[in-house]
Amino acid sequence: MDQRYPIFTTETQCQDCYKCVRECPVKAIRIAKNHASILPELCISCGRCVSVCPVQAKTVRDDTGRADMLLQSGQRVIASIAPSWICEFPGVSAESFIEALQSLGFSGASETALGAEAISQETNELCMHSPRNFLISSACPVVVEWIKKYQCSLVDHITGLVSPAVAHARMLHREYGKDVKVVFIGPCIAKKLEADQLSEDISLALTFRDLRSMLRRRKILFSSSPSSSIDWLMGSSHRGNLYPAEGGMIRTITVPDNTEVIAVSGIQDIQRDILGMNEASGHRRVFLEALACSGGCIHGPGMSLKHESGLERKLKILSQQGTLRDERVQQQLVLLHHYAAGPVERPKFSDQQVEDALKKVDKHAESDELNCGGCGYETCRDFAVAVLSRKAEPGMCVSYMRKKAQRKANALLRSIPLGVVIVDKELRIIESNKPFALMFDEDTRYIYETFGTLEKALLSKILPFADLFSLVLTSGTDICREHFVSRKQVFNLTIFSIQPGEVVGGVIHDVTDVQWRRQQIAQNAQEVLRRNLAVVQEIAHKLGEHMADNEVLLNSIAYSYQDETTHRKQL
Repeated sequence: MDQRYPIFTTETQCQDCYKCVRECPVKAIRIAKNHASILPELCISCGRCVSVCPVQAKTVRDDTGRADMLLQSGQRVIASIAPSWICEFPGVSAESFIEALQSLGFSGASETALGAEAISQETNELCMHSPRNFLISSACPVVVEWIKKYQCSLVDHITGLVSPAVAHARMLHREYGKDVKVVFIGPCIAKKLEADQLSEDISLALTFRDLRSMLRRRKILFSSSPSSSIDWLMGSSHRGNLYPAEGGMIRTITVPDNTEVIAVSGIQDIQRDILGMNEASGHRRVFLEALACSGGCIHGPGMSLKHESGLERKLKILSQQGTLRDERVQQQLVLLHHYAAGPVERPKFSDQQVEDALKKVDKHAESDELNCGGCGYETCRDFAVAVLSRKAEPGMCVSYMRKKAQRKANALLRSIPLGVVIVDKELRIIESNKPFALMFDEDTRYIYETFGTLEKALLSKILPFADLFSLVLTSGTDICREHFVSRKQVFNLTIFSIQPGEVVGGVIHDVTDVQWRRQQIAQNAQEVLRRNLAVVQEIAHKLGEHMADNEVLLNSIAYSYQDETTHRKQL
């Protein structure tokens, strides 16, 4: 877990659902030991994984601590506010918003849209004079990062201008001095990466979620009656406020008649639309406004409010439309920027290596390749390459794990000497083993031996006590019975709920023969005890007679001896 990168995974919360893998447009996620981790060298910081993670295991780097330190440092800190703030804080006036920022310690706030206006003016010039027939806007850092890593042939087609946020930061530095610290606040996670890379312009980037956290921690509320003297530094923007909505930028530029302006949002749509695009793709010049978030920045992953519809947000942005300033707001600004390709190294594997990897997940023929997407990859072969690249594990294949579990279950059923049966809520058999089939009548045994299964058979046609299974289905309480007698048979039963109200299982042990043998043994033991008692009684009787005879004899001897002694004394 690298918390220095803007996005990382809290492993203890990750539930190995693979949703992040499915949604990541560049598959910049590694699964190891059932936990997902971000691969910074592959990631484009779009934040899609953050938005879709069901347990919030994908975490955005918390920069509020750094912001607090900066605000307490004594330096002048100005907030550069993205135009989409009106969608994040509906009903809050500009004066209230700026006042709350000042309560946090900001010296003031200025609209990032000023930088957007500067970029629009410079884009007009580029569209008129650029030797390129195909130009892509540089406003979205996610798109720029994607092109740099995955579409290197298009790097030179980026307009070669900084983003509006950087342009605005440079305007603030020009106006208030190089020592001023600029903190961007907006809906974009990728701005954190941009701030890391261009820290001389933007000291720090916060999301709207970060800002809400800071306000909540400091217990700062938006005032209903703010000071009327508060305003945006350097004045309010006009058409630059349109940038957060899809197509907003192209509303602010004027291009030659021979240039087509097209807006595309959503990284997957951008991938689809410009894949293979080059100078020879058409005779007309094309300017492409590309935003990674579907619908534009108003749906950025750093936004916290989700209840508003996209149309409502777009209407709020469009309501800010004004007239483009006459003066060149980018005057004396350096807005050009060179974007260098940083291609991702893609490991190459032979067809044999891919096939060997497929065999590890039980795919031995092309017909075995379901391409179900359960693992998060489009095709089984893509998944095999990910396994070879150590980005994925065999256990991610749903069909393989299901087959593996089924084989284990079947082996367990076969090896258990007791009868096992699993039924659905209609008491139709889902699974059973041979001991169960052989436990009852000849018809059941015949069906099992003929078809090898009792699947879909009604339990009530086989078991005389199927009502016990119904009882478990309705009550959800397990049943255990010993020496349960039914039709001259004796059973030990365990009936249990597998899926409450839906699936019930039972383990049945026919102990009829065992019980009969126990009774026989008990009867034999009682007979032996009776005979032994008779013998003992007879022995005792004989012994008693013998003792009586001995007593008579000894008494007669004693009397004789006594008479003889008395006679001698008299002599």
